[in-house]
Amino acid sequence: MYTVQEKWDLLLEEDLCDHCLGRQFAKLGHGLENYERGAIIREKDEVNEDSFSRDNVPEGAELGGSCHVCQEVFEKMDHWVELVEDSFERYELDTFLIGIRPPSDVLKAEEELWEDYGLEWVEPIKTELSRLIGKRLEPELGIEVDFKRPDINAIIEMEESKDRVEMQVNSLLIYGQYNKYSREIPQTEWHCRNCRGDGCDECEWTGKQYPTSVQEEIQDPFMRETKGIEAKFHGGGREDVNARCLGKREFVLEIIEPLNRNLDLEELQEEVNDSTDKIEV
Repeated sequence: MYTVQEKWDLLLEEDLCDHCLGRQFAKLGHGLENYERGAIIREKDEVNEDSFSRDNVPEGAELGGSCHVCQEVFEKMDHWVELVEDSFERYELDTFLIGIRPPSDVLKAEEELWEDYGLEWVEPIKTELSRLIGKRLEPELGIEVDFKRPDINAIIEMEESKDRVEMQVNSLLIYGQYNKYSREIPQTEWHCRNCRGDGCDECEWTGKQYPTSVQEEIQDPFMRETKGIEAKFHGGGREDVNARCLGKREFVLEIIEPLNRNLDLEELQEEVNDSTDKIEV
């Protein structure tokens, strides 16, 4: 294991940019970006753990730069930000998270650096890129980073042959309660027993055993407003088709990959109840 000074002496021979140099000491100091740590190191003749403070950041420190490890990914920050903004354009969202898939050559160069100088104090390049891009997007789009359950997780593919954003859109979950007054509908859609959903003469080519269900009576206006690709109905138990349910059974309606999330739930509740006498929410 190297001391801070020993690691500093060795790394200065690697001809790293400020980002990649500072990232090897990312866990030292507080409230600093890695390029600022790199700039501090470059200005000092000697360093220790106390060297990494805001007071020691030189005036010329700035984001950007390139070396054999990062291969210009930090020079393309504007491009990555614009790529994500374009991908978000179709969606209504309040929270997000950025994931990074760096070029394979960058990952290999970074791993070789770790093998030579150790993992103490380091931060992976994909973590730094995720943070920097997220910090740019928050004020520009008026949305917030959420590490636990973001509305959308945007994975940036930085390999030159890909250069795209993979969107992982979390479901919208809507909690409610229903009463079922009809003795002729199931809780969820049933496929026709004869054709198993393909459509046949017996089901009049609907693919369904019953014309409608509790799920279908509830989900249609929500699907229209969210523009999701699919809905799933999670009931807190279920009743027989020929049984009524008057005890306000709990349910969660899950909308898969919604475009819109900000809904007027009272208005949609009223629409559901006005459209049918079979159920009430």
